[in-house]
Amino acid sequence: MDLTDPIQIGEYVMRELKVNTYDQLYEILNFSVLNQLLRNNFNKLFDSRTINFIRKCYPQWKVCTWKFKSPLKHQWTDINNRRFAICEYIKEKEGWKSRDDFYKLNVAIIEKHLGKGFMDNYMGIYDLLMDLMPPTNPSNKFAEDIWVPWMLGEQSGLTEGGRKRCRSTPKALWDDITNQVWLIELICKNKNYTIPNDLRKLVKRDFQENYGLGMLTKCYNCSVPRCLRILFPQHLDKLKWYMFKRKPTDSFKNIELSELIEAMKYLRETAGWNTPEDFYGLSREDFAAYDLIGLIRRASIADSIIELNPDMSFDKSKFNHHKTERLIKMILKKLGIEHLDSQVIYSSSTGGKFRMDIYIPSLRLYIEIDGDQHFKGRLECFQKMGWKVNVCRDVFKMKEAFKNGDSVLRIIQMEAWNGKEQWFETHVLPHIKQYAVPTVTYITTSDKYIDAYSDHKVYMEKEICEDDLYG
Repeated sequence: MDLTDPIQIGEYVMRELKVNTYDQLYEILNFSVLNQLLRNNFNKLFDSRTINFIRKCYPQWKVCTWKFKSPLKHQWTDINNRRFAICEYIKEKEGWKSRDDFYKLNVAIIEKHLGKGFMDNYMGIYDLLMDLMPPTNPSNKFAEDIWVPWMLGEQSGLTEGGRKRCRSTPKALWDDITNQVWLIELICKNKNYTIPNDLRKLVKRDFQENYGLGMLTKCYNCSVPRCLRILFPQHLDKLKWYMFKRKPTDSFKNIELSELIEAMKYLRETAGWNTPEDFYGLSREDFAAYDLIGLIRRASIADSIIELNPDMSFDKSKFNHHKTERLIKMILKKLGIEHLDSQVIYSSSTGGKFRMDIYIPSLRLYIEIDGDQHFKGRLECFQKMGWKVNVCRDVFKMKEAFKNGDSVLRIIQMEAWNGKEQWFETHVLPHIKQYAVPTVTYITTSDKYIDAYSDHKVYMEKEICEDDLYG
């Protein structure tokens, strides 16, 4: 045997151990066996290290050093061995196909395939990947091969006991504000958003889908507006509360009128409401579509619009509710049904005056057109007077009508306006008649209003006092 030829030495060891394949060596080969076979030459030629012997004597063998029955000392000091174990062996065993699959890597997977001790060389998974699979340009945070630390371990699933074992993300990851900004920059890049103009479009779901919900929860109590306003103070003019797609929950609390007017101006620009005519046909649903229903602070949408648009001149009679009333009067006139406008009912006990929308004397029938202000509590509109006051006033007027032998027909303003003449003839006309006993008839095709009208029925059974009428 030529001691200068490592290949011959390797063949000699296999003959002496009577093995034919490399895999058989996993069960037999160790320091004691080699020391006995090679004696002083083991230390002289291989520095008494089994791993050195294997590398020199069996260069064609892709040895998995962690498979030996007796663990090899210093096996993880060789970076090539560590790279082979992670980038080839574990990749093959886990069935990973792409670089992104390595985001699933965690300590549990490493210990399952390689045993314990491998992670002694690293502070965490991020440190490991940056060492064994470094990006070509670490300074480019948007490069395709850059490792995004908060994604590490997030896709790994659950281990024994139902808990994630070592999340793999750096411990103080979110303590670094540059990482927080980096997260938002990546989210915007993925969604083709520009900074700062599109920042206000971000919602909590965007953070969740990009593995950043932990940061949002830990650092900003899950508030996207608060997060963005703190991280991008130079863009506060683009990050006002009313600009966000999802408004902060306390947006409309303790806000000055001037700021509400500013919010209305922003809404006008966004929605393209430039003239008084653009406002006359609006409903609360139109404001809710922009998550700005809180701007409707008063009992009627008309009052709120007039208050928050001081630079415009409005004709209050043209607002949606009054237009609906005119529509119904036009239909009644077309049908030849004589009617009176805006009749007033007087309270015999309080002396108060309460308006009823339309009265048909020949049928002793009132028609009341109910806008959303009649159901303020039910429909979650801004409560200034309180929904109970509106309900009590409605019920009081109906009871006073009953005392005079009159009946009441209640219809929903938005349904009447949207349905026009066809809706009226289908749903309302059959009920325009004289009733033998004073009756109230509720007409609606919407479940939410059916539920809201149930309050009227409850209060019809109660006594209404003066305090109930004025709140």
